[in-house]
Amino acid sequence: MKRFAACPPVTPPLAESEFTAFRLQTGFSLLELLVVISIMAVLFGLVVPSVSNLLRSNETTNAADKVLAVLSNARHEAIALNRAVEVRIYGYAERGEPGAVKRFRAIQTFLEPDNPSQSWKSLDKLQKLPSSMVFDSGAILSPLIGSLQSYPGSSGTTSDFRIPSIGADYDFVRFSFRADGSTSLDKTQKWFLTIKSLNEPDNSTALPKNYAMVQVFPSRGAIKIYRP
Repeated sequence: MKRFAACPPVTPPLAESEFTAFRLQTGFSLLELLVVISIMAVLFGLVVPSVSNLLRSNETTNAADKVLAVLSNARHEAIALNRAVEVRIYGYAERGEPGAVKRFRAIQTFLEPDNPSQSWKSLDKLQKLPSSMVFDSGAILSPLIGSLQSYPGSSGTTSDFRIPSIGADYDFVRFSFRADGSTSLDKTQKWFLTIKSLNEPDNSTALPKNYAMVQVFPSRGAIKIYRP
């Protein structure tokens, strides 16, 4: 008698309700989705401030490097040309800026004329800080602004310079590098210029978390930058 191998039992097809339940079990449940979304929200909240702080730090560094380049070039030109080079720091309200008020935010250098009756000639273009950065104007953090006499842009012979889109509606302070590399600044004082975020209050008495401080040594004209 022939023997036949036993056939495996045939699994009956799933009923429609059982098939639907099976498919649901292979995906994510609503609770699991909520957990994933919550974790992503926490991670996003941790990453965004870090990236924002990094961007602000980079802008502060870029602003400090720009100011350092302007001041270093001014001193170099004064020595090379054997003539005084004037540094002007400008304060004005940027058009289109919400609640715009005058903040010091640009710097430029001028060459002493041969004839005192002539105007000072600009050595370079106006150098603006990044749009989110300004100079503090107080005498505590920025004696190079707060402790120097301020002039209006419309002050006649002291300035015939016009800022594009601003005109003469600005204030400025000034000091000079001399032909021997020294400055016109009082040698008994310390001279700083603090760069910080536009969102920080002006004329502060304490340094913010993110800043750059530029120091000019009056006797030698040397320049140094401090960062936290």
